Amino acid sequence: MRVADVMDTDVPSVPATTTVSELSERISNGDSVISHRQATLIMSADNKLAGIITRGDLFRALQEDRKGKRSVLEAGQANLEVAFPDETLDEAIGKMLKMNIGRLPVVSRDDNREVVGYLGRADILEARLRRHEDEELRERPLQGNRLVASLKRAVKQTGSQGATE
Repeated sequence: MRVADVMDTDVPSVPATTTVSELSERISNGDSVISHRQATLIMSADNKLAGIITRGDLFRALQEDRKGKRSVLEAGQANLEVAFPDETLDEAIGKMLKMNIGRLPVVSRDDNREVVGYLGRADILEARLRRHEDEELRERPLQGNRLVASLKRAVKQTGSQGATE
């Protein structure tokens, strides 16, 4: 399974000039793209990946400055680990585990600042669940066929034993 198969293309993002208080307000107002994610990508003026701000970063920034006047770029992180659409899901999970992070911006291999998606733990878990369900559905007929074959053998054995008694 590849990152492109699992990533969300509806990317939670804000301009780098957004203040911490503005982002906080969007989250508290239930912004449909941003509020259900634990991190938001920060985009430069030319719409390229500039950083990421997590809920934890946001919380710390608001503790330091209750008015939230700092920009999300100042409060967030600019040194990012990224994933690529053609990367295997296992490779991306490995990066997440190694860096102890729960999400990755997905970027183009041609330009590692061009965002093409967002990969979070929930996306990965949903994909794994779908895969598990698909495997279970594929196995059901096999299990049913094995059961029928076992029953036929049992009937045949019982029938042959009954004929000799």
